[in-house]
Amino acid sequence: MRMSQEEFDQICNDISQMEYRCGTWYPNMERTKKMINRLTPDRVNFLLWVSDTSEDSYEKEGREVIRLIRHFLYKNLKIE
Repeated sequence: MRMSQEEFDQICNDISQMEYRCGTWYPNMERTKKMINRLTPDRVNFLLWVSDTSEDSYEKEGREVIRLIRHFLYKNLKIE
């Protein structure tokens, strides 16, 4: 997925101003994989939000979900 630097900066700014953070909540692995496989711009925004606002999870699945999201974004989000 591609987005301009301006779009990415705006999303990051919007996320930083949001009152609600995901904290230690995270989507389960099955839901995360479905979002990644059926990617839409809204889902990219959601994955960026989870990646940016998540806190360290003490649960193994939580750490794996966050790791998957961050790896996916790193490999597939192209900022131009």
